[in-house]
Amino acid sequence: MEQKTLTNPQLSPTPELLQKMMGDNYVHFEAVMSMLAEHGAEAQWNYYKDGKSWLCKAQYKKKTVLWLSVWDDCFKLSFYFTEKTRGGIDTLGIDSTIKEAFRLQKTMGKLIPLVLVVRDGTLLNDLKQIIEYKMRCK
Repeated sequence: MEQKTLTNPQLSPTPELLQKMMGDNYVHFEAVMSMLAEHGAEAQWNYYKDGKSWLCKAQYKKKTVLWLSVWDDCFKLSFYFTEKTRGGIDTLGIDSTIKEAFRLQKTMGKLIPLVLVVRDGTLLNDLKQIIEYKMRCK
């Protein structure tokens, strides 16, 4: 079972700490950060008391693009869409298993989560398309 890391509020996620925790997966984390920067999104780490861990929020202007959390064997990217923007995911050229998992997601209030678990580089092309779509959403 995956366990959330970065739970110490006194230990902020520096590049060195993230590299140590992520190991080989750190290159994929860097690829995600580069992708966000290329699209003008800014990533900021904050400690959230309710979840008792550090999370990275990527924003473009005032829009939250994604949330990133670090786990013992992966990192997770969480996107949130509305009922209005949900259908656009089906139009993307991403893996059908991502689309199907998203189709089956239940709403959380007014939002529908799309969560990608990154353990290697196989999702990076799909991720780029999702980021671009999220940034186009109104």
